[in-house]
Amino acid sequence: MFWRWDGSNDDGDVVFATSHGRMVTISTKLRMPPEDVIKEAWDGVQTMSQWYQNINFASRIAAPTPNFDIGTYGNNV
Repeated sequence: MFWRWDGSNDDGDVVFATSHGRMVTISTKLRMPPEDVIKEAWDGVQTMSQWYQNINFASRIAAPTPNFDIGTYGNNV
């Protein structure tokens, strides 16, 4: 299976395709330091259901080490 270029747009997003499907790469520019983005993604899991309407609940179940969390979430149906 080999990926081949299948298109792009003016924003630099790229599509690659095979006979089995497509893969899309999307990029964005955030106006904040990368550390803040990672911190929000890592520490903000408990508030995910407040800002993401498809999530019913989200929580951190355990944190065995400072760099490893176990979490759970449920989708709305």
